Amino acid sequence: MAANAVHTPIVVREGIDDLPRFITVDELARRIGRHRFTIYHWVKDQPHRLPRVTRVHGRVFFIDSDVRAWFEAVRAGSVDRDPSSAEAKPRRGRPTKAEQIRQREASR
Repeated sequence: MAANAVHTPIVVREGIDDLPRFITVDELARRIGRHRFTIYHWVKDQPHRLPRVTRVHGRVFFIDSDVRAWFEAVRAGSVDRDPSSAEAKPRRGRPTKAEQIRQREASR
């Protein structure tokens, strides 16, 4: 750094309490009794089933207030408690042989 550099002090205008608290995947997994890999799987394949995801430098976090609101929604029954119970996505690509036979028989 140059010897004649002027340092400007950083002034925090809002309190640190105003910043959101982040929940890690490990902490969320512990709170809901699931493995962290399950949480990562849900984040990737079923993000609508979880609180809003925040990514910081590639890491996945949840905002504490969003997690609390999600818990309340789950308790109220407006969110499915078990994201693994969601319907599977349709397969991509060619239908399997069994699917081809079913389609052929249904068209007759």
